Amino acid sequence: MNTFAQAPICPKCKTRQTYIIDPDNRSNQALPPKTQFEPVIEGNKEYYCMGCGNIWTKYEGRKPYQKIKSIYAYIGGYSGPGFQIRVNIKQKKLSYTSFLFNDNVDKEHRKIPSDYEIKAFLSELYECSFLNWADRYDDFCVLDGTSWRIEIELDTHCDIKLGSNHYPATWKKFCKAVANLSGREFY
Repeated sequence: MNTFAQAPICPKCKTRQTYIIDPDNRSNQALPPKTQFEPVIEGNKEYYCMGCGNIWTKYEGRKPYQKIKSIYAYIGGYSGPGFQIRVNIKQKKLSYTSFLFNDNVDKEHRKIPSDYEIKAFLSELYECSFLNWADRYDDFCVLDGTSWRIEIELDTHCDIKLGSNHYPATWKKFCKAVANLSGREFY
């Protein structure tokens, strides 16, 4: 039994001359070195083929978005406000909670989204390239602030993305998609 992970197959030339592009390893790129004060992104989901030069993401096209079973998202900071949402795509259930730091009573909202709302939500996630976000986004220069966590249950596994005071480029678009689906604030 081989215990080493194999390189992914290039979708263009079908070879295994590929590797994961690491955003923090800039030795092979014509970019200035990172300073210690720049935000850190870990777990990039882009691949490169040395054979043909193709660059692609882990999840290509809309089909992977149809395999999402549920999504849990949380964002909050020390003094609030905070929001969490759980969307069960397969069962068409939504649970949303908002809270403040000193607030003992959570404001919970439940909803049964329509087929159209679910389809629009998944389409907006696709537009955000949501599944291809890196695993972790951190800005260590900010001591307090806002942290977030997203758990995506797919058919075969669960993908977790999280961050602290740093976000994917399409974060605002994602927050708007959550707000549109829930009918509540999410920022």
